[in-house]
Amino acid sequence: GPVVYIINAAGLLLSKVWGVWLVQLGFLVWTCLAAGTLLRAQFGTVAALFSLTVLLVSCLEFLDGGNMTEQYALLFQFMALALFVRVERNSGNSSPARLLLTLGALGGMAFLLRPNLTGVWVAIGLSWLVDRDDTLRKLGWAAAGGLTVLGVFVAWFTLAGGLFAFWDAVIVYNMHYSDAPLRLKYRAAAEILTNVSLLTVVLPPSWFVGLYHMVSGSMASRGFGPLGRLAVVLLPIEVVFVALSGYEFDHYSLALIPVACLLSACAVSLLLDKRGGGYGCPGFWVRCVVSRDS
Repeated sequence: GPVVYIINAAGLLLSKVWGVWLVQLGFLVWTCLAAGTLLRAQFGTVAALFSLTVLLVSCLEFLDGGNMTEQYALLFQFMALALFVRVERNSGNSSPARLLLTLGALGGMAFLLRPNLTGVWVAIGLSWLVDRDDTLRKLGWAAAGGLTVLGVFVAWFTLAGGLFAFWDAVIVYNMHYSDAPLRLKYRAAAEILTNVSLLTVVLPPSWFVGLYHMVSGSMASRGFGPLGRLAVVLLPIEVVFVALSGYEFDHYSLALIPVACLLSACAVSLLLDKRGGGYGCPGFWVRCVVSRDS
């Protein structure tokens, strides 16, 4: 997609030698800040630190030389999740249009990195459809934000005489790339989920913990129902999107980092909840270590 070339061009403007590396570092730092702020606010400090460890270890393991579309998309994904939380806080009231437009615009940027990096936005749209709370307005403004980004790029490439190349790179190429036999897609999904790494060790148990608490309703009582439910729904969507091509490249696993962070933070927060027990609860002793008042 064209966005990765714009990012690279920005790096080359800084320096022909280390500019792209500096841009990558900037994206990683900004991603950690966005993820840490979101996770700490929703799930607490201990859970946020654990999830940030998952993020950084997974990046080191799967970056595969760096400059990957999945790496740059991480920032857009975490920013969109933060905006989703802000929108859900306005439940019952009209969410500011600028939040929804920005959320949609981030989705447009992710789409123009690679179309199957839009799982977060698919999950958000599905959650709005299920909740049926101001659904049409939310979907409308978010779609307007995404279409605005697409419109700017289409106009730009049209004026530059590159509309056919734009269509070929973003749509045609990805359609052919994802046209793999179903057996290869299943194999790719299985390989991604069974590859031994911190990411795949954390994902299955965290997902089952989240699913249990979502079904039992205890997730909502702890104040992070919308984001927790979104994470439970997001994992199967991301696995399908990652496996679309039928290929098993390691860096594809980077797309699973946001959902792994959400699910692991949610699971850790639930397990360490002070309402889960008194002095015999592991959460009590962990909080004693990290609390300023201990």
